[in-house]
Amino acid sequence: MAMKYAFDADLDTVLQAASNEDLDPLVEFITHAQISEDLSSSKEYKQYFPNHQRYLHVLSHEIRSFGGHTVANLMRRGQGPSYHTIVCDVAKRLKLRCDEDEPIAAIERRILAHVLKDIYGHLDEEQKQLFVQEVQQYQCNNSAMVVRAVEKEDFGELSPKTLTLLSVVIASSVARIMGLTSLVPLVGGAFASSVSRLIGLLGGPLGWLTTAFFSIYEFGGPAYRVTVPCVIHIAMLRIKQANSLLEYKSQNQLPHHEPELDQATEAETATEAATESSAAADTTATNAAATAAAAAKATAEEQNSSAPTEATTTAKSAGEGEGAEEGKEEGNPPNEIEATPDADAAQDQVPQTSDDAKEQRP
Repeated sequence: MAMKYAFDADLDTVLQAASNEDLDPLVEFITHAQISEDLSSSKEYKQYFPNHQRYLHVLSHEIRSFGGHTVANLMRRGQGPSYHTIVCDVAKRLKLRCDEDEPIAAIERRILAHVLKDIYGHLDEEQKQLFVQEVQQYQCNNSAMVVRAVEKEDFGELSPKTLTLLSVVIASSVARIMGLTSLVPLVGGAFASSVSRLIGLLGGPLGWLTTAFFSIYEFGGPAYRVTVPCVIHIAMLRIKQANSLLEYKSQNQLPHHEPELDQATEAETATEAATESSAAADTTATNAAATAAAAAKATAEEQNSSAPTEATTTAKSAGEGEGAEEGKEEGNPPNEIEATPDADAAQDQVPQTSDDAKEQRP
């Protein structure tokens, strides 16, 4: 009976956030398992490989198919078990506690911590010291915390970077058991160097890990050759993606690290304040320019009006002077001459006064 694809949030959200390089090992775990699989024969795989992101639903369907047994799949109407159920099943195979309602990330970290403790326990004292020295640089050089986290199988105290490093090392160790060596390029910079050194350091205990894993395959069935490495790899991808999200948020936070809503509100308030300040500045500049223009206009009008006034005053004074002289000659007092504001009228009035004076003579 052909199985049907159904969206699984615990699995598909991780696959959708992964790059093609992140998905490479999952595809190889399935296609190199030497057991029956449907991925490589699907039309999506044939058309889009190696662009795994184009057939994520096929990949998700195949992982869940290997995670269930044939009878159980038939009972689930061909949809396969949920990914949460698959992870719990792997945890129980490793003799770990698993609650059905427990978050899947917590179960995955418990699996990773258990595998790492077993690997660490097979190191000699010198190897353990080198291991701790390499890891503690991502944990504020707190070697005691690193040792406690590994020996107690508790990753709760580890920083996101330390947790990411250890998860990549564990997934890489399992990939080497399965014949893959392509996990180191999944991390860059100092992480890649640290992963390479730690993988080299753990080379010896991997023989023991291989024996332990194959005992699971022997008692659990050949499908576990796909399920166990896929679960560990997906657990690593979930941790890596969470760490990347934390780093992105920390790089985009304001210095005081307030919540995102407060940052957005503060940014909006600052923008509004800047807009209001700019508008006020523009208004002030406009008012200042208008005041200066009005003052300049008033000054110009005052200068233009004072020029004819001065000319009229000068002409008036001249006319009064001539009238006074005429008055003296004709015997009329200067006060009888009528003052006119216009200089031309004053000059016309002077001869008229002289003729009148002549007519009045005896």
